[in-house]
Amino acid sequence: MSGRIRNHLRSNVVGYIALFFVLTGGTAYALDGSNTVFSDDIVNGEVKAADLGTDSVTSSRILDGQVHQADLGTDAVSSGKILDGQVHTADLGPASVVNGKIAPDAVTSDKIQDGQVNAPDISSAPPFGSGGFNGDEKIQDGTIIGFFDIAPNTVGEGQISDSYGSAGSGTDTSCFDDDGNGEVCASTTFTLADPGKVLLNASGQWRTFSTPPDSMACVLQADGTNVGLAQSFGENGSNHTGTQADGTMALTALTDTLSAGNHTFQTFCTQTDSDIDLLNNQITAARVDG
Repeated sequence: MSGRIRNHLRSNVVGYIALFFVLTGGTAYALDGSNTVFSDDIVNGEVKAADLGTDSVTSSRILDGQVHQADLGTDAVSSGKILDGQVHTADLGPASVVNGKIAPDAVTSDKIQDGQVNAPDISSAPPFGSGGFNGDEKIQDGTIIGFFDIAPNTVGEGQISDSYGSAGSGTDTSCFDDDGNGEVCASTTFTLADPGKVLLNASGQWRTFSTPPDSMACVLQADGTNVGLAQSFGENGSNHTGTQADGTMALTALTDTLSAGNHTFQTFCTQTDSDIDLLNNQITAARVDG
């Protein structure tokens, strides 16, 4: 009898085990073949990292927007993984982009926010440095204002163009207008780079050579046009001894605004009573406005 029981148990051990699981509330299956485990066969949250094969989770398996910073390994995102034009200011950390990260000619004007290039950002040009620029080709014409943009005591003589703040002078040791038609007694010519006004000054010595009256009228001119009023010099009475008397003359005047270009400035004198000459004449002219 006991032998028969033992034989029965040996023949039905698998069945008894299955019955045991059913009676205790468990479920177990011996699955055969591929693609036999479905989603509802797996308890939620029970697929672990160790259960996944290498490269088994592809992009299509990841819910959009669910890869976060904590999911990325160090140096995991290379340039090839970033869509062109998709790195914006908010994506960059403070001081994260250094010179070595920027390719030559990669930063164009439209990538720089207005007003963000300041003096410390501009390299000095040779001989003071290796970068920067020389000349005025990078500076927009008419944008440097002396009062605001130029520091005190920064402009030396070598930085002033000859055509700006222009000036000139001329002399004539003797001037005779014996025919009474007028004579240029001293002159100077120079160039104005831009329209401007010129201050004129003239001086000289007059001398009579006959009994009075002896007189001469002189006026300053710009390009042959009178500037200011003519002044008379000489002697109208008989106060001098003999036929010679000496005196000095001086004139000053300010031109109207003259056009850019070459201009000639002169002292023009006309003898009104004979006989009188002008000696040691000189004229100075200087631009006095911008």
